[in-house]
Amino acid sequence: MPGNRIAYIGPDGNVYTIRPDGAGSRRLTDNDVRVGSAGGVLAQGQAQTRVIYAWPTWSPDGTTLAASRIAVEPNAISASVITIDAESGNSRKIYDNVPNAGFVASGAPHYFYWSPDGNHLSFLASTVNALEVLVTEVEEGGDPVGLIDGAPLYYTWAPDSRSLLIHRGVELFVSRAGADGFGRPERLGAVGGAFFAPAISRDGRTLAFAVQGGEEGALFTVDASTPSGAAEGMPVPGARRVLPVEPFTAFKWSPTRDEVAVADRFDGRRALFDRLSIANQDGSGHRVLVDESLMAFFWSPNGDRIAYVTWNQESRTFSWKYVDRDGGEPVKLIEFLPSEDFETLISFFDQYGYSSSIWSPDSSQIVFSGTLGPASAGRNGTSPDTDKVYVINVEAGASPLEIATGRYAVWSWN
Repeated sequence: MPGNRIAYIGPDGNVYTIRPDGAGSRRLTDNDVRVGSAGGVLAQGQAQTRVIYAWPTWSPDGTTLAASRIAVEPNAISASVITIDAESGNSRKIYDNVPNAGFVASGAPHYFYWSPDGNHLSFLASTVNALEVLVTEVEEGGDPVGLIDGAPLYYTWAPDSRSLLIHRGVELFVSRAGADGFGRPERLGAVGGAFFAPAISRDGRTLAFAVQGGEEGALFTVDASTPSGAAEGMPVPGARRVLPVEPFTAFKWSPTRDEVAVADRFDGRRALFDRLSIANQDGSGHRVLVDESLMAFFWSPNGDRIAYVTWNQESRTFSWKYVDRDGGEPVKLIEFLPSEDFETLISFFDQYGYSSSIWSPDSSQIVFSGTLGPASAGRNGTSPDTDKVYVINVEAGASPLEIATGRYAVWSWN
């Protein structure tokens, strides 16, 4: 199966893959959903079950997708986790949600995150009262093992796939692989709730988290070898304060360098960050790349550029922009309105950025789903009332290419 493919959810609720030029669309799932001309799911008879799929997530080698299967019955909605062979379309059920449990986010029954080596699939699912992180060894086909529950809950795989760094509430935990699989997470210490996903450096040696202190905050790092077992409410032992930030922040290490990009804001009630900065791992070389409000940012695979999303209150549209890591003036690409699913990805970008890629493997293009905004609605024959999948070159003056009709799309890693 060749790489460089985009997975998306079509208007019929099925999982498809397609090439970035819009050719070679392949349907991987089947269901009994009927759709109208506008792409919406129509009401069906009371006795009929409707099935739709959501949130396809590529394995690192591009051979498999994880996805949610949602069954809508007259008086109930159920969800399960499946894996899909990206070549044959053969699927296997991994997990059934707890009855009457909700979704982890708007329109998302689960959050999927493959281990970097592709041997394990981790996912976030709802229980009746909280969220839970589960892990399964894909080839072995065993039942998923629950690691930790609670809320809010965010986590990151270590690059060697041997541990997970977990942020639950105001505490930081680590779950390490042993002879019998991943063990129950051990507490590293208290870190606060001024950020979502923690970060691990590309060499796996350093952990990063943020701490809020009154009207200011700071980015901290600690050695990954730090012993666990700190008492509840106690700070992470050995942590180093490397960079002052506003009280609420999101951050992600460069995929190719020992530097971290940081978005921060003073007001935790706002969805927009005030700026985007970059610094070396020890906090040196700090510089502001973007001095405007932004909602989300995504490193390119080669670490040379950052694509980010802004919000224009006057036109009530989002915009894609990009900036070089070396600095320079940011470049605006396109105005757009994200689909509901893609807006969820943007809202939790620091978590979804680890598990799903909007960037092409060669760092030249991005993919997104939604409709084009007022300043660009006439391009490429778009249908503004229907969510589409677009690909756009990350360069000044580029125009988006409409490749499919769909509400969510992500690029393969290879």
